[in-house]
Amino acid sequence: TKLTDLATKPEETPEDLDNKMITIKGKDDNDDAKKIEVSKPDGISEELWDKEKGTLITAKAVEELNKQTKMASDMRKKMSKGLKADVPEKAEDYVINLDKDFSELKIGEDEQGKLVLNEIKNIGFKNNMSQSQLDGFVNDYFKMLIEKGIVQKPLSEAEQKIENDKFVAKQKETLGDNAQKIIDGSVHFIHQNYKNGIFSETEKDTMIKFLDGGAENILIFDKLRKMTGEPEIPTTHTKIDGLPSDAEIARKMNNNEYTEEEKQKIFKLREKAGKGRMSAEHF
Repeated sequence: TKLTDLATKPEETPEDLDNKMITIKGKDDNDDAKKIEVSKPDGISEELWDKEKGTLITAKAVEELNKQTKMASDMRKKMSKGLKADVPEKAEDYVINLDKDFSELKIGEDEQGKLVLNEIKNIGFKNNMSQSQLDGFVNDYFKMLIEKGIVQKPLSEAEQKIENDKFVAKQKETLGDNAQKIIDGSVHFIHQNYKNGIFSETEKDTMIKFLDGGAENILIFDKLRKMTGEPEIPTTHTKIDGLPSDAEIARKMNNNEYTEEEKQKIFKLREKAGKGRMSAEHF
């Protein structure tokens, strides 16, 4: 017996047995090798463990390790972006998803609109916004523009008619009791001088558009028209229920614009007003 044989050997722990394969060979009656199987450590899946050898399946273990490493890397990237999984790689990858309530605005259909939406994408990308965050921002932004009156939402056909009727009534109120006569006369003056070759078609359209601006524009035009020497606004049709001025009656008589029936009604109105029939000097 050697001295070293007397030394106390450290006991092996269960962990030591779990992490190595122990094979004890010795002689028995059949002279066969005896093997002690090592149990699978906790936390190792069945797919990665070779029961016969009592070892990890190296190839599968490496594959699983790479998979877990990639998952951890992707998670770190998401966390660095504040877990914004839908942040695009480029600004142009954003999609502008407008609520159906804004469809009538036709946002982005013209060149200027496209520039605005592209700039919104750039702002979103610069501020690391997710697609869902950009959707919320864009829709809240246009809603605010409408509520503040910066952008006017198109009116329906019925709403447009109501608003137009209100506008016309307001302008006529400003023009006074003679409103319709002033409007008709101004329009007639423009068309008549267009027919006579004084105004070009472009000039005619420009002046009509100017009159459509409202009562103030019509009154300005009426002053300019009177500067041409016409004392009264010429009208295409005479109101029989009201008495025109002598100058207007005379002009229409000279231009044969009255029918015989209208002449008789005019004469009766003059007689009723105490003016009598017009003398020949008026014609």
